Amino acid sequence: MWGWAIDSLRNGGILSRKQHGTGKARRVSLVFPGGKPLAEISRQATIDASPEQLFRYVSDPYNAPNYISSITRIVSGPQGAAQDGQAWQAEANFLGQKRSVRLRLDEIRQPHFVRFSMAGDPPVSLSLHLTPEGKDKTQVNLTLDVANIPAIFLAGLMGGLLSADMSRLKEIMEK
Repeated sequence: MWGWAIDSLRNGGILSRKQHGTGKARRVSLVFPGGKPLAEISRQATIDASPEQLFRYVSDPYNAPNYISSITRIVSGPQGAAQDGQAWQAEANFLGQKRSVRLRLDEIRQPHFVRFSMAGDPPVSLSLHLTPEGKDKTQVNLTLDVANIPAIFLAGLMGGLLSADMSRLKEIMEK
């Protein structure tokens, strides 16, 4: 049963499986201790909206509670167009534990990329890659990076939530 994972670990630590019945790739990767230990999971979807529309929505941290299941509310922070390095105070729920977190905009490249981070134990990074896919369609890659958590556990703990986050974003943007 785990032969695919062992083979993947021998080949650089990248695990890739097709989600049964959907044809959608679910990628899980590891970077080993010699190179910044991160676990990463990604979910992809095509959304019927332009990259510009999606970018406007996902780059506004006040929209995060609508599609990121762990962020329950943005408490305070800058208003207006988001810029690299800005930070917001947020309320979050991680596996049933309520926390106050600092949500930081690490990188923003209009209109194709947004990366937020949350400092803590463990540190977390959430990024969205937006790729045009025809007229008013965008391929969205939502990636969660978490330090010091084995990828197989991250996929088990957070994979379903990340899939639900992507579904919520798709539903919001396609209304």
